[in-house]
This record gives sequence, C-alpha cells and structure tokens, in this order.
Amino acid sequence: MIQTFLIIDKVEQEANDISEFLSGYKYKIVKLHDLKKGLEMAKSALPDLIILGIESDDRESIAAVQNLKRDPITKEIPIIPTIRSNDRTLLEFIRKLGIHDYFVKPVNKMKLIEKIKSSLIQAREQKKDNILFRKNHIVVETPTDSITIIAFKSGMKYVLPEIRNIFSPEFLKSIAPKNVSLDIRDIQEMVLDELKILEKVVSVFGAKKISIIAGKHLGYIIASSELEEKVNLFLSLEDYVSYLKKG
Repeated sequence: MIQTFLIIDKVEQEANDISEFLSGYKYKIVKLHDLKKGLEMAKSALPDLIILGIESDDRESIAAVQNLKRDPITKEIPIIPTIRSNDRTLLEFIRKLGIHDYFVKPVNKMKLIEKIKSSLIQAREQKKDNILFRKNHIVVETPTDSITIIAFKSGMKYVLPEIRNIFSPEFLKSIAPKNVSLDIRDIQEMVLDELKILEKVVSVFGAKKISIIAGKHLGYIIASSELEEKVNLFLSLEDYVSYLKKG
C-alpha cells in the first residue's frame, strides 16, 4: 500500500521543495499551506507521516503540533517539524510532546529520506501495541481504552471469512463496554451485495448501537439501506471523534 505524507507549511516554496525531494519515491504527497485545513486533513484521512513547518513566534503552528499530539486519533502519527533555527525553547517544547526528529531549514534531501524511514519504523513498532487483530482484510485497533475501530481493507465479500473468525462471542463481549466503529473508507466500491453483508455485520452487535465511518460510501448507504436508523453514520474519522467528545 502506498504511504501518504502530508506536508503542511505556510511558506509555499518550502512545502514545494520538500515535495520535489520526495517526487521520485513511491509516496503519495499532499501539500497544504493552511494549518486549519492541514489539521482537518490529518484527522479525516490519517496520513502515514506529517512534515510540519513550525516557528517559535507563530502561535498557530505551535497550536497545530500540540493539537496533533494530544488528539488520541492523531497522536501516533509521526511528525517531523521543520524550523528556521535551533531555538532551544522550541526544541524543548517539541521534545516534551514526544517529537525527537526535526529539521532546520533548508532541508537536506538525503537526510530527510533517512529521517522519514526512521520515523516510519518507530511509528510501526509503537502502533503494534494498539492492534488487537490483523488479518488479510481486517485490522482491529484500540486507539484509546474506550474506542475499538474495526477497519475493512477490502470489499465485504473478501472480509466475510475473516469476520467469522474474528467476531467470536469472546471478542464481542470484550468490546461490549467500548465505543465500536466499523471503518469502511478503504473499500473501493460499495455495491448492493456488499451492503447486505455490512448489514449482517451490524446485526452481530444486537441492540448495541455502533458507528460506521463511511467516507465516500455515506450517500449510498443512506439511499440504499435502513442502516441510518440502526447505527451512527459518519463521513470521516474526525466527525466520529468529535461526536465521541461531545458525548
């Protein structure tokens, strides 16, 4: 699977330079110059890595990195800040947030690639602790003690055999007290047969009202099923997390 990198920097040229460095590698690059839109993108699409331009005299950029590292959904995403100088106060601040890799601009291409690879390896090792199950087409994660996310990585017809293995009475009992969501955003296309399988999956939870993070499939689900009355439907992961915070 191609990894997605989110580059957020108010200085357009600096974001373009980093994007150009990475253009020869098999990464999907998303560039944004608006910090607010960058945060929205990070929480709704969950990139594999964020390269974020921050400055000690820019409160908005400082608040952005705090927001990302304190939110339970994005806190595990590796962040590589780019800064203008070795400001000791700023470096101490990002270290307290758990960020140990950074770059002083201008960014060196080869060192950037090395640091990216190192950050991704560390993030992969840390993420293992949050994964309860990983099958070919299903990943079950617990980003917090109160949330279980069951992500389907392929069409429902492919995950059906794995569903039968994973959704045991013991598993359902273990997640009963938690907020449970089915994340189907990675499914390429939702057709009627797959929608019927999704309805069966929802029925496994009985009276417990779970959530579905539907992404582009939201409209089809609303138009072609009665799931809207049985589950909480969300377009993005950010919408789901905001809902939980309000509750």
